Amino acid sequence: MFSKFKISNRETHLSSRSHSSRTKKCNAMGRTYSIGGYLNAALRRTSKTLLVEGPTDKAALHRIAIERHPLVAGSAAIDHAGMLDDPQLTGLGNKARVLRVQACADALTGAVPKMEHVLATLTDREWEGICFNNYATDAEWKPPIQRTNRFVTLGHSIENYFFDIECVKEYLKFAFSEYVSPQLISELEERFESILVLATVLSVKIRNDACISRSGSLIDISHLSYQDWRYYLAPSFGAACVVRAIATAGTMVAEVNAAIDAAWDRLHTNAALRWLPHGHIGDDVLWACVAHIALATGVPGAVANDIAQGHKRDRERFKAQWLSKAQAEKAPLDQSVDWLHS
Repeated sequence: MFSKFKISNRETHLSSRSHSSRTKKCNAMGRTYSIGGYLNAALRRTSKTLLVEGPTDKAALHRIAIERHPLVAGSAAIDHAGMLDDPQLTGLGNKARVLRVQACADALTGAVPKMEHVLATLTDREWEGICFNNYATDAEWKPPIQRTNRFVTLGHSIENYFFDIECVKEYLKFAFSEYVSPQLISELEERFESILVLATVLSVKIRNDACISRSGSLIDISHLSYQDWRYYLAPSFGAACVVRAIATAGTMVAEVNAAIDAAWDRLHTNAALRWLPHGHIGDDVLWACVAHIALATGVPGAVANDIAQGHKRDRERFKAQWLSKAQAEKAPLDQSVDWLHS
């Protein structure tokens, strides 16, 4: 394996015009690299490189870099897995792609010690090291171990850093200030933990049923019910699952609602609750529930739908801005940016 990824003197001095079409080629996203070509590029750069999974990660880290290192931000490279095009990566998700590059880089460090000093990675934890028993964690949550140049998010993915009530409040004030009332804020504070419980239970159920790929942007305001201080799924969510051809659509609502009650005592008091939901599913649940609260406090239906589903690109930008300035927990994102500019 080592020889397969060894970077020769000739490769180190290759110009962009002499790379193979697989090493570098242009598409709608710009230049792409094979694994060997990417490692070669990282070695040739005069600055360090941080490889992350997706564009959301990249945007958030760039924003944090500007806040923490304003005089040198932009002098180092933050890349994402979409830049990689290699037969070895065919069929792999973004995390697996980054980990494959990471393994190849580690294999080279004996012959090219510089490699470990110029390339770092940030990957999603997902649910590594976390075991769910009846939809709740059966052991105390612990943060993942961080290495000097191998960073892992605290929660499932970078989206979990935004599962913070202060972030939600500030976004509502920013984008929907005309409709933010004391009642809306009070209800949001009262219901926030129940939102994260629903997000966690639904995430685990969808994972167990192997239907994550069919579940993006599935939930909306009409699929929610709030009773006895808890958020539940309404029967209409099952019908939405049928439309998506989710095999367990017929039992989804009943099982999730039963699991919320069964796991409630262990989940809603868990200090690590924000780190447990699937990033994208949790985000969908969060904003659907925020919109549900807005609707219940007199916000017009069209505006509530906007809160749930609209302005997603602007919302992502706002969240990156908020995170860059927030005092809330954001390790190891700060550390990865500090490494990049050290």
